[in-house]
Amino acid sequence: MTPEALLNLACKGLPKVGRIIWQYGDLSLSEYVQTLVPEAGIPSYQSRKDLLEVVYHYIEPLLGPDAAKAAVQGLEAHPVVLAAPHFGVEYFAQTFQGRLIFSLSALKKHISTRLTFARGNIPLNNAVYPRGALIYKGRPENMDHLPRRLPIFPARLKRTIVSATPAFDRDMVDRAGASLSRMAEEQHIPPGVCDALHLILEDIYKSPSVLGLSSYSDQSVVVNQLIWKRIFKCMDKAPESICLEFERIAGRLLKVDLFNPQSLAGLILFDPDLRGHVLAELDGVGGC
Repeated sequence: MTPEALLNLACKGLPKVGRIIWQYGDLSLSEYVQTLVPEAGIPSYQSRKDLLEVVYHYIEPLLGPDAAKAAVQGLEAHPVVLAAPHFGVEYFAQTFQGRLIFSLSALKKHISTRLTFARGNIPLNNAVYPRGALIYKGRPENMDHLPRRLPIFPARLKRTIVSATPAFDRDMVDRAGASLSRMAEEQHIPPGVCDALHLILEDIYKSPSVLGLSSYSDQSVVVNQLIWKRIFKCMDKAPESICLEFERIAGRLLKVDLFNPQSLAGLILFDPDLRGHVLAELDGVGGC
């Protein structure tokens, strides 16, 4: 089939994709990103001050005060985050490409840091595979087996929720490295991919700043940031991309709002009339 025929087939199966291509197909990717968020900010019921404080105190102990300050400044100047991905060390192609595209808007707006709020309420064996690494390159005859999975965590933890997963340790990383070498020896993956992943395991996963953390959630923040920096180490103006766990942010904000009787969460929880209306409106709605 020709590329045009394949594209038409994709658009037929995914009407939203077809609509976007029809509406924005003449724009470059960088130009299209600018259409996703209106220039005029959406009015907020509450001040964003609490969110900025939560984000700062989340990032500061993991990545340092400079990274936390830059993240908060970017969020305050342009209060938009990427919120589609699932949380964990990110190898899943679609969501990683989403972060790349999202970061383009930071270049246009001269913002140094973009934030992703990713969902941690998923198991390690989720399709995005937070349990380990996904490898997308292999021999042509093995294409049906791609992406290959390289586990970091043992099978006994594969159904553990990312938010509740303990930190990986040096032994887990060593076992992953041995498995990686076997995959290369058996020619399931190219030597270059094997070398690159070994470098990531040795230099990033085994870094004291990573192994010294107490949870996989915290490790994911640091590992994702270190990999991102490694990818763009030759680019002076590449924006930073920091991935945070959505549930942790939401939980900390709820703690603050429970003590504020005028907050939206406080009113919904403690005003009987409003609570009744909210429950009635959401009854039967998917996801509620």
